[in-house]
Amino acid sequence: MLDRNRIAKAIADIATARGELERLLAVDQATFLADSRNVFSMRYLIIQAVEAMTDLSQHMLARTRGIPCEGYIDCIVKAGEHGIISAAIPAARVQSYATLSAAQSDSRSVASPWRSRRFF
Repeated sequence: MLDRNRIAKAIADIATARGELERLLAVDQATFLADSRNVFSMRYLIIQAVEAMTDLSQHMLARTRGIPCEGYIDCIVKAGEHGIISAAIPAARVQSYATLSAAQSDSRSVASPWRSRRFF
């Protein structure tokens, strides 16, 4: 049986992260990069959204289909294969976001959001 509270929390976490990411990206790149806290905020928000998405996907895969997951990427791929999330979310893109927690912060890693403002 699906835990509706768990699902609602994950969806709320994703929506919150997305809204905050959009707010951060509403300024021009120079303004964004002028405050180093923005880079760390963006990284944290992306990690938060990816974790919520994988938790939601893992829960739904396990409870509705009995399918286990072994980490972020496996969970995203399986969720796409089984119609839980859009198959249009490329696993390689999600992997790059999921590994942000291990990446070192620098301005080169945050330039791309201004070229493509689509995260989720």
